[in-house]
Amino acid sequence: MDALKRSVMALCCSFFLLGSAHAQQATSYRMGTMKEFTGTYSKAGKKGSATPTLKVGEKEFTLKINFDGNKENEYRVVGEILEGAKSGTFFYSGTRNGLQGHIIFFDAKEAYKIYSDEIGDVFIKPAKVSDFMCVGAAEDHTPEAERKAADAKYDGSPVSPAPPSYSSKPGARGVIYLDFDGENIASGGRWANGSAWYAQPLGFSDAKIKDIWTVMSEDYRPFDINVTTDRATYDAANRYRRIMCVWTSTQPAGSGGGGTYFYNAFNDGDNNSPALAFLTGDKSAAEVGSHECGHSFNLMHDGGGGDGEYWEGHGDYSVIMGNGYYLPIVQFSKGEYSGANNFEDDLSIITNSKNDVGYRTDDHGNTTATATLIDEASGTIDPAKYNGIIEKTTDKDYFEFTTSGGSVKIDFQSGMSGVHYSAPDLDIQARLLNENGTEVVKSDPTGLDASISTTVQAGTYYIEIDGVGAGNPSTTGYSDYGSLGYYEMSGSFPPGNNNNPPEILSVNINPNCNTYTFDASVKTLWMPCCGISVTTPHLPYTHLFQVRNVHREADRYQPERFR
Repeated sequence: MDALKRSVMALCCSFFLLGSAHAQQATSYRMGTMKEFTGTYSKAGKKGSATPTLKVGEKEFTLKINFDGNKENEYRVVGEILEGAKSGTFFYSGTRNGLQGHIIFFDAKEAYKIYSDEIGDVFIKPAKVSDFMCVGAAEDHTPEAERKAADAKYDGSPVSPAPPSYSSKPGARGVIYLDFDGENIASGGRWANGSAWYAQPLGFSDAKIKDIWTVMSEDYRPFDINVTTDRATYDAANRYRRIMCVWTSTQPAGSGGGGTYFYNAFNDGDNNSPALAFLTGDKSAAEVGSHECGHSFNLMHDGGGGDGEYWEGHGDYSVIMGNGYYLPIVQFSKGEYSGANNFEDDLSIITNSKNDVGYRTDDHGNTTATATLIDEASGTIDPAKYNGIIEKTTDKDYFEFTTSGGSVKIDFQSGMSGVHYSAPDLDIQARLLNENGTEVVKSDPTGLDASISTTVQAGTYYIEIDGVGAGNPSTTGYSDYGSLGYYEMSGSFPPGNNNNPPEILSVNINPNCNTYTFDASVKTLWMPCCGISVTTPHLPYTHLFQVRNVHREADRYQPERFR
């Protein structure tokens, strides 16, 4: 009996707590179960109508459903609210596990959130437009004369019917597609109340497209994301790990400013709601693209510091989710500057399990023991061959070379070469270490690049490359948090013998013979009991080669490769 009383009391408490929770959320209005809601606000539902009435508290709205994509276990409805001058857009999507959506009156700056709870009931409650989207990225206030002067470098560059094809990381898990040639947007998207529409292109030249792609590639370089201008790559990508950004002069209802987009769009499977970018400046067109795509990963605006919603920076530094149009160094942020109003960890959000992309794989070792060998007989360091990416704040890249001693000169460039404008994010610190790991010289000058010029004795040396900050992150500079991205090395050193024989000669060795001689300079001895030894006319080495194949009885000749 006591157990029964306790059960009844617990049940009553549960109902009391549930009632209290709903009482505290007085502005949330229950709209029925998911089945009831989707059946009513859907053309195909049992109670469905093309113009249903939606009652939210004391307010009633007449809807016009323009797109009904509801299926057995997938919901998607987009339409408009017919309220005369106070027209708005209506949207919801989801599965049987839950749905979400919104009602937005853009002109009135009024919004409602549609959501389901854990037991499958649907609610609507008042919200802000900025809870769902970037209402409009900052405008570019660069004087017209300056913009024209900056664009003069593109004079004579062709405007191709099909933009040039670039990809920053082919085969990556995620895709950001940059669209410059106009786009027919199919029905079902969140723009234009779900109706089809056309995004008119801005007519950028091929050279300008390359620069925009370069800047955005650098911003997203640390991640397993391919920033591409190739439409086929976008079409082939998983629809829950891709996004499209369109540069256009067409501004549908609700868009404006420098650009606009919805939060959490990267993984929502929506093919028909691209990010929109409206700016044409050589720098601002790229920065607004990175900004709007950042919203797709659920990054919010970085404001404060006296600049309102979009922080414009200090010194040479600004942030991607603020306004980075005017300063040369623009990085992802966690709100380390004075007056910041957003302290979210941009890098952690982009790489979280919901976005499902993560960081790219490390390309060079993080210690001297795992350093990448610079094996150049000429001693020349070619940037096309010796480059890399600092993909995490904790990442360092190491390279190894052996010199006979003398002058060593190595330059380190942040970002890609061969473009008009690249806006790299990586501030390079380079160190030269001896074979014991002791620092010989360090380079961390003002600016993003670095350079080492010194004279060394013969021996093995290591190059350490690290992304660092500059100045005081609070007032004048930045930390190493967002100092990430691509770099290239170029230079020279007097080459030395690193005891790594050259990969220059392949021979077929007959296992039945005792010796094999070629060019009268190298002799191999076949010794089944002990292996193979190699001698040269100048230095005797044993086993300084790799066996590429293992001899089998069926083989008549045994291919070996000397190294």
